[in-house]
Amino acid sequence: MDKKIVYLDQNVLSFIAKVKLGQIKEERVERLFSASGGLETLVKGGKIICPESVFHRIESGLGSDVLKIKLLETLRQLSQGISFRDWKELVDVQMQRAVEGFFGGRPSVLSRGEAFHDKTTWEDVLPLQELERLKRLYKERWEGLRKEAMGGYQRGLPELTNKLFRQHRERERQALVKGYLLQGDREPCLSTYVMEAYHLGGPRRNGLEGYKTRDPDLKRLAAFMDSGWLKAVPFVDVVSSLNAAILVYEEAREPEEGDFYDSLIVGTVLPYCDILVTDNFLKGILIKRLGFHVKYHVEVFSGKGSELEGLLACLEGLMVF
Repeated sequence: MDKKIVYLDQNVLSFIAKVKLGQIKEERVERLFSASGGLETLVKGGKIICPESVFHRIESGLGSDVLKIKLLETLRQLSQGISFRDWKELVDVQMQRAVEGFFGGRPSVLSRGEAFHDKTTWEDVLPLQELERLKRLYKERWEGLRKEAMGGYQRGLPELTNKLFRQHRERERQALVKGYLLQGDREPCLSTYVMEAYHLGGPRRNGLEGYKTRDPDLKRLAAFMDSGWLKAVPFVDVVSSLNAAILVYEEAREPEEGDFYDSLIVGTVLPYCDILVTDNFLKGILIKRLGFHVKYHVEVFSGKGSELEGLLACLEGLMVF
């Protein structure tokens, strides 16, 4: 896909929809959508695309009907019918590539072509009631793990803080992989609930069977989990790092139920984007704590007031190419 991929989170889309409905007045948001060099112009000019995702539909269902209609109308206009594939399918593709690399030594190459389809369907919408339950469990577990993290090291010592981050990241990574392979976790991590969402609607066989054909007794699982192939799986890397970072580096922040969706969304879309617009909290973690803007070659902005100027400048720069 030659067009730049711009992923807009729900907050930014809601701001745009509210401005279009006349519910709020925000000059920068108006410019973001309709000005020369704005999203609408760049989409029509074939410079960018703003793909839809199942997460937009899930989160839209939590707002008013009037706002939901305008928001989805705006999203359809900006996406031009292009949508991210079912996030669970993307996890399967990435995990299968890691399995083939570990057992067969095949090169692992991230492809944008695997991430999108040009027919938006909502068959993969997860049951909202079950997701709400997982959100609550995620938040409760975060609160428990945060207390452990706060008491587990001496403040003011960066080397110990970084060590704790690496420990939590490894726990989260193992929880993702064990959950993917349908193994229970005696001590749930945040990623445990991410994988419960993956299995909603019944067990998925792609990844499990793909691995078990090569390791039927799971005797090589420990080696696989410590392999560079698995560590290079984008979804595993992003979600485990993000969950560990918010526990260790942001322990003073009160967890929110919406953080569950943020983990899923960023883990899915970040590796395939040129520009990601998210909230200010996540932007800080992705850039300052994890350096993922460099690792995944993506510009990260927040939709917060003054931050929109940086996003507008970035979009205007695309007009010259």
